Amino acid sequence: MEFPIPAAAHDEPDRSAPPPSLDKWPGLVIHCPDCRQLAWTFTRDSEEGICRFCGTPWWKVYGWNIAQHYADNIRGDSRSISTCPSPWCGEEALLEVTTRENSDEPAILCFECGFLSTAVGLGVCDECSRPTVDPGTRLCTDCQSLAQSCHADGGIGRGG
Repeated sequence: MEFPIPAAAHDEPDRSAPPPSLDKWPGLVIHCPDCRQLAWTFTRDSEEGICRFCGTPWWKVYGWNIAQHYADNIRGDSRSISTCPSPWCGEEALLEVTTRENSDEPAILCFECGFLSTAVGLGVCDECSRPTVDPGTRLCTDCQSLAQSCHADGGIGRGG
């Protein structure tokens, strides 16, 4: 099903309900960074998503780039991009997104690997302030590795 693109599609994001054809979409429906409509069908297990409004295809292999585009055009702040806490990813492609399913509570999504959480489901590293997969985790995987390496080397880097 095709949707006409209104003249004002590139002004402000349309935060209204998605088209009825997307009501039964099994994956996420988020705002498209190009047309800003709540019509991008994002499936975590698929390499490609597509905007059901303007037809723009989005490939997760370019997740870091898409995250930048989304941050600029939807969030209005590219500083809101974080490092994905998933141990198999680690790309700078993690952002807060509004979904069709729950527009009141934003989700946290990695545009590279599809990692999905809520703000409540994430922690923050005590050392570098990066998100962690578990709210009870005090160090991200990078800082844990560094701490273990320093400990194994007898505390090198502690000034001693």
